[in-house]
Amino acid sequence: MPPGRGDKNVMPTMPRIVCDERKQLYFDVGEFLGKGGFAACYRLVDKVGTSYAAKVVGKHLIRTKSHSEKFQLAQEIKIHQKMDHKNIVKLYFAFEDTTNVYILLELCTRRSLMELLRRRKHVTEPEGRYFVRHLTSACTYIHAHNIVHRDLKLGNLFLSDDMVLKVGDFGLATNLGDGMKDKNWLCGTPNYIAPEVLAKKPHTTKVDIWAIGCVLYALIVGIPPFETANLDKTYKKISQNDYTLPSTMSVEAQNLIKILLSPEPEDRPCATEIFDTSFMKGFTPKKLPISCLTTKPVFQNDRISSQVDHVFTPQTQPTPTDLAMSNAEPSSPETYLTELKQQLNELLSKQLPERSLNDDDLKDPASVPVYWVSKWVDYSAKYGFAYQLCDGSFGTAFCDKSKLIMEANKDYCQYRSKDNLETFFSVTKCPKEYERKLALLQDFETYMTHNLAKTGASMSREGDEIARLPILQCWIRTKNSVNFLLSNGTYQCNFLSDHSKLIICPLMGAATLIDCNQAFHTYKLTTLLSNGAPIELVQRLHYAQNYIKKMMQVYERNMKHNKHNLTNTPVASVNNTVAGLEV
Repeated sequence: MPPGRGDKNVMPTMPRIVCDERKQLYFDVGEFLGKGGFAACYRLVDKVGTSYAAKVVGKHLIRTKSHSEKFQLAQEIKIHQKMDHKNIVKLYFAFEDTTNVYILLELCTRRSLMELLRRRKHVTEPEGRYFVRHLTSACTYIHAHNIVHRDLKLGNLFLSDDMVLKVGDFGLATNLGDGMKDKNWLCGTPNYIAPEVLAKKPHTTKVDIWAIGCVLYALIVGIPPFETANLDKTYKKISQNDYTLPSTMSVEAQNLIKILLSPEPEDRPCATEIFDTSFMKGFTPKKLPISCLTTKPVFQNDRISSQVDHVFTPQTQPTPTDLAMSNAEPSSPETYLTELKQQLNELLSKQLPERSLNDDDLKDPASVPVYWVSKWVDYSAKYGFAYQLCDGSFGTAFCDKSKLIMEANKDYCQYRSKDNLETFFSVTKCPKEYERKLALLQDFETYMTHNLAKTGASMSREGDEIARLPILQCWIRTKNSVNFLLSNGTYQCNFLSDHSKLIICPLMGAATLIDCNQAFHTYKLTTLLSNGAPIELVQRLHYAQNYIKKMMQVYERNMKHNKHNLTNTPVASVNNTVAGLEV
């Protein structure tokens, strides 16, 4: 039997400062980052300000573990510490004190592919190729060191701030040179388990190749290939190699998935052979923008089809004079508002037990929003509503129903017309018809930078030229709050009395309270429904519920008077408040 990894009470007792006595290193304990079946994760900060993700295992759990489970923890540290590759999460060192074992890891600020897929539902094939290229590179290295990971899945594939994929969690990894002690355990995550593992046959590196096929399929299609609501049915589908390839998937992607998911391990390629397949030779962006965590990047189809033999480098990127024009991604405010309303109605119709705002066990930091409005200025009486997103990008929803947003590096812009046509262009080669609006946006940006809270300068980064940022769809301002809805579905309410913010993402089913001290408290709504909620959060959710309803009322009213698609319709005034673009 493999080690048990599903303990309910994994939350350790955490001091404010932890010490590695052997090295005489001290660390401040930062925010809670998440938990798994066996450990919790916290940010630790050393004396020079370097942050680490610390996997913390309480010794109270270790004492109750079997010998095999203790062996697995020691083996995880031993194996992972030897790994040194750009696509593998770095394990720096491990130490212990009287209460916990601490494993210090590289901090991956953009979470994992699991959160990306929840927000995006599925990714484009070039993005899938980008991620699989990184994953395959990591596996090539891992397998060359005679290691099998045995738990490759979306949740264990982490993303750095530069959108580099990094393989993490070596809790089930094994060394093929250490005999057969653990080589026939039924271990892994059900949707990614290879058929030979189910049959309890000896494991080889080919179980990781199978998992790569499951990851690629899940990224492109949106769900793993063998997923069902029933574990036995999932295992049966895996054993029978029963999955469906959608017709919308390219032939090259289908062919690669077929060989990766070959029932017999010997029929699957090794990691290095994956790079030689026709799918992997297709267009691959060299870098991906942060915005792809929530929205599809901007690819020009003619450029993609011509780049078939190499990674998409800056020299082959579309030039600024090549205006990328397309219809905006489908994003109905009505759809998002309806989902938000339903989620809040379900939660707030119950009598929720009161919990502390500082109860980490209740939180889900992985669901923290990617984008939110950090600054705003209301010029709607004459021009429009200007705002800054948390990444430093600036946008304006103009009074003529058009929208313009400039990335934080101030190099690229995206413009959305009232007819929902998107145009992407370089600031240095702005089309003449957009020059006045760009000048206004730049004036708004200057005002917010100099008169509101200061922000650091943003550097240009590879991938920004293919970014598609979320835009402000609508807003409602009252004397007590400002409410926003972004095009990626994110709803936000700024409370003017204490400067706290409430952010709700219907795609993640999560709510985040940014308190007056700028501390983040993020929760899954389903967790709150089952376990209770902090009163500070519940009060703000009730307030938001009211204004989500008001936004919906405005859309219903405008539907009767506007022939345009509602996605482009500004919200009018309602109940003596200023809403959307004032008319």
